[in-house]
Amino acid sequence: MKRKPPHLNPVTEAKNSESELLALGASSYLLSLRSEISQLLANTDEGLRQKLGKVYKAAVYLREDKDQWQSFCERDEWQSFKGRPKINDVDRSDALRYAIRFAVGFDGAKSNSTVHRYNRALGTLWKSKVPAQDVPRLLAEEGGVEKMKRTSAKATISLRLLKNRVGDQLDTANYPFEAFVYIRFSAKDGRSRNAEILAGTARRSRRPSFEAFNNEVLTWQKKEEKRLKAAERQPPKPL
Repeated sequence: MKRKPPHLNPVTEAKNSESELLALGASSYLLSLRSEISQLLANTDEGLRQKLGKVYKAAVYLREDKDQWQSFCERDEWQSFKGRPKINDVDRSDALRYAIRFAVGFDGAKSNSTVHRYNRALGTLWKSKVPAQDVPRLLAEEGGVEKMKRTSAKATISLRLLKNRVGDQLDTANYPFEAFVYIRFSAKDGRSRNAEILAGTARRSRRPSFEAFNNEVLTWQKKEEKRLKAAERQPPKPL
């Protein structure tokens, strides 16, 4: 009689995964998942949920450990990739997006589509700071993986607004409003790109003044010119 392999309960599996992550480091841990996770349709729903939970766990580790984040950013795999992560707190706070990209790989349009689908499934959980051990269960309850398989292949662009003074001011308003905003867009990474609100004006119940918006843009331009001139006067850093 063929003996069944012992079944580990979720707590034991979580501990084993945590130990493996700490032993390998986040980058090697994600790399070890790449061959398993890159093919969306080749995975069972439960298997894929578990793998995405591991990617999410590694992303949390990267977000919380600056040394791990720096090592991750310096990996050779990123060097020829336009959307590579930077060693700063803004990109580190978005570690999930980069962890998914690294786990899936860099094989052109197919991998871009897979990255986009996985980000759609996990993005809300990441923003809500859901614990990693809850991710597979929540994906199952919300139909995340199944929805990914049914996602249309239509070209869509997901925008991620970077934090700054203007963006924070708009974000604190907990009521509907209309706004004129001046936005800088980064290069596209698959079907997503970063965006930063550089200047803007808003009103709660009616259209904002275009004249006020124009003044805000001119003020920003003057500050930006001063910043660039000051940067040009700085002596070059020694090699």
